[in-house]
Amino acid sequence: MSVQEQSADYEAIIRQYEQLTDVSEVILGDNLHVGYWAGAGDDDSMQAATDRLTDLLIAKLDVRPGGRVLDVGCGTGRPAVRLARVRQVEIEGIDLGIHQVEKAVARVREEGLDDSIVIRHADAMELDYPEESFDGVWAVESLPHVPDRAQVLREIARVLRPGARLVFTICVELVPTTGEKREFLDNYYRTFNASYPPIESLPELIGQAGLEVVELMEIGEHVFSRTMAAVAKGFRDAADDLESSVGLSPQRTELMARSALAFGAMEETGYVVAVARRPSA
Repeated sequence: MSVQEQSADYEAIIRQYEQLTDVSEVILGDNLHVGYWAGAGDDDSMQAATDRLTDLLIAKLDVRPGGRVLDVGCGTGRPAVRLARVRQVEIEGIDLGIHQVEKAVARVREEGLDDSIVIRHADAMELDYPEESFDGVWAVESLPHVPDRAQVLREIARVLRPGARLVFTICVELVPTTGEKREFLDNYYRTFNASYPPIESLPELIGQAGLEVVELMEIGEHVFSRTMAAVAKGFRDAADDLESSVGLSPQRTELMARSALAFGAMEETGYVVAVARRPSA
């Protein structure tokens, strides 16, 4: 990928998230990731469900108190705050979006966690940390949006200490799609400046970065239907505000709502919590 192409990709990602961060926070219970529901009878709020997913990732990261964690694509900082409080760790949060960084910095300050969490504007493709700097890394729904996942994973592997874990979440394709479904998915990816890999490609992707697969946990049935229904409702409820604040027409907003519902109903897509580790020396 050329420098010009990479720069254009970054600009699109940043613009997308600056436009939708505020409304997405409201829809997703102050988080910028999907929720987790135990089953059909689980009537918890979106905030409870998104926090539950954060708690699942905290358990999988398995970092000890006093450890140092890198949050790749920290968004507005709620997961980092939760991790810091639950595990008493120090966190470096990085994000490409200035708007997200500003909101995360404000959240950390409001929570009184300035001594535990540092938020920076930085590029995961070129991490400016020494080798073996972190006792854990997580990337919560940020890898779908990077221009080169393999490069980011290599950088993460470099800064992990031997034996330390990476936890990341990513939407995946469970089976190949063709025809109208393929066209829909390609359009959906373009809308959200994302790409989602085949699930079977993950072990090789992780291994080529120099990491070992610990677990690949597919939990789509627990996240998609309820999350995407809430996203669609949120877009529709905020249609007027989106038009006035970021210039999204009501027609465009309705299309995004319908696309979210259609994506959430697709049996061909899944959601993976991936756990990997840097081999011990």
